[in-house]
Amino acid sequence: MPEFGFSGPLCTPGVYVSAVHPSVNDQCEETGPRFYVSIIEAAIRRGPAPRLPPALEELVWPRLKDRREPWITELGWTLVPPGSDPQTLHVDILSSEEEPPRPRRSVGRFHHLLWKCDGGPCTTKVVCTGFTEGTVEDWHYEVQRQVRSPKLILDSEMLHCGASTPKRWTSTLTVQLCSTSGWRALHCAGRASQDALWYVWPMEAQVKGTPEMWAPGAKVEALWEDGFWYAAKIAKRKRSDDTYRVLWEDEDTSTSGFLLSHIRARAESDEDDEAPVKRTRKA
Repeated sequence: MPEFGFSGPLCTPGVYVSAVHPSVNDQCEETGPRFYVSIIEAAIRRGPAPRLPPALEELVWPRLKDRREPWITELGWTLVPPGSDPQTLHVDILSSEEEPPRPRRSVGRFHHLLWKCDGGPCTTKVVCTGFTEGTVEDWHYEVQRQVRSPKLILDSEMLHCGASTPKRWTSTLTVQLCSTSGWRALHCAGRASQDALWYVWPMEAQVKGTPEMWAPGAKVEALWEDGFWYAAKIAKRKRSDDTYRVLWEDEDTSTSGFLLSHIRARAESDEDDEAPVKRTRKA
């Protein structure tokens, strides 16, 4: 793919290429792959993600409570082969249960931001009000609407797909966001596996004071595998991989392997809170 400046093996740590929802013809037969390059694992090693610009935060999270602890669940870009048919209709996040807990209400909680680095138009197709938990009927293809804009924000729980491509490789930059309330929903109804939830990128919380490196003894909050932050103290930094071991507040236990992005400054109001007992973290 010389047009992207890439002609050798991809060996950068934390960067992965996967085949995503394929291209299909008019008979919904698969006609070729589409690819996604994810850099989310590489990104989380750099500490918490920066906050969105205030105007964009207000747009995607009109409720203040949804801005308190937002997340980035995916970061990267698409790679679509020349002359590809349109992509199969899909949603990015769906429930595996017939009557899922924490269903979507009137406010979006998972947002997908797309844009072209060359300023060209995104040509994604959407099914307006297509919140079907991923169920696709034939008539959905008949009511698709094609967007044409250099920047696009869509609800990840809405049916959408990539359009057909010209006779050249195409690419779209993407970032997927999760609100505070969305984070709760992501942990139930099979919306995401526990392994996948470990590869998400916390955005800077409204609590200030996250340094480039934590010193031993610093009072912090650490992100546990259940998706909640718990009071802890820094025990040691492992220089070989820039991870930390923390001592849980009011417990005689510790846990290793925390990345910088999974540790944050402790809120003053939480310093005296009793930390719950932790489960054994998966390797």
